[in-house]
Amino acid sequence: MSSKTEAQKLSDWFATQSRFNHWEALARFTGIDSGTLTHYRKGTRPVTSPAHREALFKATGIVDFKSALPVTTTDHALSNQSEIASTRQLASVLQQYLEQQRMTVKDAASKSNIPLVSFRRYARGAQFPTGNNARKIEQLLQCSLSLPMVPSSDESSAQTKAQKILQLLSALKRELDFFAKGSPANRKELARVVKGRDVGYIMALFKALYNEDEFQRWLYFTSYDLQGE
Repeated sequence: MSSKTEAQKLSDWFATQSRFNHWEALARFTGIDSGTLTHYRKGTRPVTSPAHREALFKATGIVDFKSALPVTTTDHALSNQSEIASTRQLASVLQQYLEQQRMTVKDAASKSNIPLVSFRRYARGAQFPTGNNARKIEQLLQCSLSLPMVPSSDESSAQTKAQKILQLLSALKRELDFFAKGSPANRKELARVVKGRDVGYIMALFKALYNEDEFQRWLYFTSYDLQGE
């Protein structure tokens, strides 16, 4: 069935159910990013992720989501996935895109307004885009970029962990943009779920990390666990 039919069924189901007061609640329940869920319910992106289809079926009971979506030829590289979460996966999708569009790396870099040297690194799996370049890649491929998994063992280098934090900040900025542009009700929900003390703790930690003396004092006097929802 088409993504439009599934989108309409999802919207119709939501309008008649009473379990979830808003779409953000359904997003939290299913573990699907709220922006991605918005695409699904509006029919602007097909639900091609098996995990997302299973989560939606369990939450809604809509039989359409129980079956796997047939792989069809599309006008971009994402024939069987809507999210990209690793440098290798991104490189593979970019190569497919270039072949299908009969474009060179230079052409794609120009079209997406990304520096050629950066686009080449993405295309060969040497780097995962962050910040504005991540958004430009998402627009080019009409997909969602998730953060690549980074090893969390003690052997991970400081550079690797710092890069992970940079990627998290980029993702956080995209999520916060939703609330900045959204309604007061959305921001009220953010304040309910994400406690102000948690935000203050993270901000204080960041500030302390940029001054070693201040950090050592902060470390001595601070003991706090994130509270969450």
